[in-house]
Amino acid sequence: MHRDTNIPDEGESLPAMPESLPAMPEGIPTMLEEAIGNLGQRSPPERVQQVIAELCSIRIYTADELASIIKRNKKWIFQNYLSPMIKNGILEYTFPSNPRHPMQAYRTKK
Repeated sequence: MHRDTNIPDEGESLPAMPESLPAMPEGIPTMLEEAIGNLGQRSPPERVQQVIAELCSIRIYTADELASIIKRNKKWIFQNYLSPMIKNGILEYTFPSNPRHPMQAYRTKK
């Protein structure tokens, strides 16, 4: 590689790309997969919350799982989506007596 750049010298190959992107969890309907794929980094919070509510109506998800699926930071997910959704009665904790439980997950409130 050139010393001051990341450009390969003639005859050098580029670093290998991952063979595939992380797969969506099984059981997600195609329409929901499309909605997740269409979320941009500046999607309206209501749209992101709707996707989260739909995911959590299928099965419970941890904040880590949700962050991975919708490609956001876990702390951002919690502060801007999960916490308000809990307060508004859209989601509920799987361990309601201990919100900081290490295995805490979320489900759509029935």
